[in-house]
Amino acid sequence: MSDAAVTPQKFGATQLVRTLLSTTRENWLSMFFGGLVVLLLGLLVLLVFGSLSFGSLFAGGLNFGDFQRLSENMSALPLLREAGFASLPLIAIWLAALFVSATLLAIPTQAGLNLVRTGSVSIGQAMGKSFGRWFALGLAFLLMQLGIAVLEIILVWVPSELNFMLGVIGSIVNTIVVIAISLALAPLLLVILDGSGAMDAFGRSLRLTQGHRLSILLFGLLAALAVFVVMLAAGIIGAIAFFLLDLFLPRAAAGTIVGIFGALFALCFYSVISIYFGLGASLVYTRLLTLDGSSDGGQPEAD
Repeated sequence: MSDAAVTPQKFGATQLVRTLLSTTRENWLSMFFGGLVVLLLGLLVLLVFGSLSFGSLFAGGLNFGDFQRLSENMSALPLLREAGFASLPLIAIWLAALFVSATLLAIPTQAGLNLVRTGSVSIGQAMGKSFGRWFALGLAFLLMQLGIAVLEIILVWVPSELNFMLGVIGSIVNTIVVIAISLALAPLLLVILDGSGAMDAFGRSLRLTQGHRLSILLFGLLAALAVFVVMLAAGIIGAIAFFLLDLFLPRAAAGTIVGIFGALFALCFYSVISIYFGLGASLVYTRLLTLDGSSDGGQPEAD
């Protein structure tokens, strides 16, 4: 399964997708249990920081009408401006959530790298490695978020204050720029997990992805397409099952049965997907290392 056996001369997005799908099929059970842990941790973090954020804003005198106006705007910045000093605790909560989120996001990524390098998800090792690099991961994400916030101010917020259509156009341009940045920094998490500091990781990521960013985009689109196909197939199967059950059972009973199995499928599916995208990022990273001719990061650390 290692890419070291045959040195590729090009990125090979379609070949990497085949590797991604075959590896997922062979290791779906361990990916499920590992992803389930990540999913539960993510839900816990969302509940805690979401409650703290809403509580902070409401304590500052904002109400649900303010959130309705937020949904009508294309930026949260006007709401923060109106909140004044009430936004300071919210910003502190956001910083804490960003560091925690970066660490949690690194867990399935490291698990995917373990799968590429050792053939095992090793979720315990992935958690230990990610939490051990929490500061570098959080700092890198903070710098990225600040850069994206500056772009949002320039391309979205300021134009939307002048004219709604200018805001719409700015939002489209901002989205394109953010996608370009994401492609350029695609292996950032893995570079940090492999030992680089937050600042060095930016330059290394830019160098690794140079000349391969469109191929990375193609790989990401094909990987996402595979997920969409599975979701579409599951939806069709669920609709057919409901139609058949509705012929023999009361509609409420048919809906309950399909709903239960649908919920179980969603739990399994999204648990696997957590490691699936981490595995995809790891396949990209290892391929970029091979193309770059790098020797570092090629061997996993001992548990």
